[in-house]
Amino acid sequence: MLSIILVCLIVACNTKNPVTEEIVSYINGDLKQLSEEEVRLNQAYESVTGNNSVDDETTYNKLSDEIIPGYVEYIKKVEAVNIKSQELKDVHEIYIEAINIQHSALTIILSGLENGDYDKIDEANTKLTEARKMMRDYQSELTKLMDKYHVKKKE
Repeated sequence: MLSIILVCLIVACNTKNPVTEEIVSYINGDLKQLSEEEVRLNQAYESVTGNNSVDDETTYNKLSDEIIPGYVEYIKKVEAVNIKSQELKDVHEIYIEAINIQHSALTIILSGLENGDYDKIDEANTKLTEARKMMRDYQSELTKLMDKYHVKKKE
């Protein structure tokens, strides 16, 4: 599954620029707060998939009772992040799209498990791969934006 995991202390070399300040606030505030929830959802998913898979019913129940409802709430929080800078908004939109694709994949997995349709599971895995690529794109674009505005990770 996906993960923000850019959560570390970020400092700006030039804090007089409002975009620079917004990037620092976005990473140190918004992303840091959201990352705990994302990690929890990822751990819940990983607890019933791959080597940790027990059976389809357990996976189905975990998806329907915890993971998918959690993702709905998580997406609402991510979409509610208030960003003024168009450059940062554009980067954040990549993240929003990635987690929406991931949510879609999870609902397809749920449907596939419910109906015993393993072609749907394959379809969902393709979507998860697409979401992971978008997450890498998001991280790359955020790094470029940080470089452009001289925002550095504090060592």
